[in-house]
Amino acid sequence: MKRIIALTAALLMAALTSCSGGSDALTYKYDYDLSEYITVGEYKGLPAEGYELSISEDQIQMQILSTRAYYSRSIVIDHRGAESGDIVYVNYVTTVDGEEIEGGSENDVELTIGHGAFIEEFENALIGAYAGDHLSVDGTFPEPYYEYPELSGKDVHFEIDVTEVREQEMPEYTEEFVQAYLGYESKAAYENALREKIIDHYMDIYYESVINQIWPTVLETTTVIKYPENEVKAAYESIVSADEAKASAYGINFADYVTAIYSVT
Repeated sequence: MKRIIALTAALLMAALTSCSGGSDALTYKYDYDLSEYITVGEYKGLPAEGYELSISEDQIQMQILSTRAYYSRSIVIDHRGAESGDIVYVNYVTTVDGEEIEGGSENDVELTIGHGAFIEEFENALIGAYAGDHLSVDGTFPEPYYEYPELSGKDVHFEIDVTEVREQEMPEYTEEFVQAYLGYESKAAYENALREKIIDHYMDIYYESVINQIWPTVLETTTVIKYPENEVKAAYESIVSADEAKASAYGINFADYVTAIYSVT
């Protein structure tokens, strides 16, 4: 583990709320002299534990796969039965104890086999099915069944009509794909950009880790002289606006809400 030395007083800016924001985790921009508001405490030479950053080839390949999936398309298939991962469109009727249950009939429902949107028996029955097939399926609701507690553990029957089967077709990862869809000259250029983006993401997490380690010392040794009026006013108005909205949502008087929540008038 290497030691990181934090050398910037800009860390103190996080103690104040600003509409101007910052360019990274360590920098916040203001258009006035902060020395009027705070006396800077100890911030130089504070130690924090760091770690080495490394990007694996598996991470790059996962990002490439995610990109290909984003540009995938679903195509209708009729040369084979449905498989796990395929998209299937169905009409179905659900009955329990011979009676159709409320909300248990739907048409043109899209589901992806294996994603668990329906109970296991329902989705498993679709494997091998073709468009136009009719299926009669028995199953059992899970126990507990949090969405519909009254159906927990009960036997269920489905009448299912398969109307369409589709599969996801992902584009091949080629130079032409990268140039046409991603705007890079080559796969190598795209992969280098991926590495940079992943590193930037990890660096944000890294800096936040460093800040969290040294911030308590910075805060404890810093003296607040006064607070900037504009930011205090903005914070006050934001809190009041949020509380007024909550009081309205609960249908109670704002003053009563404040008393109930904060124990003040």
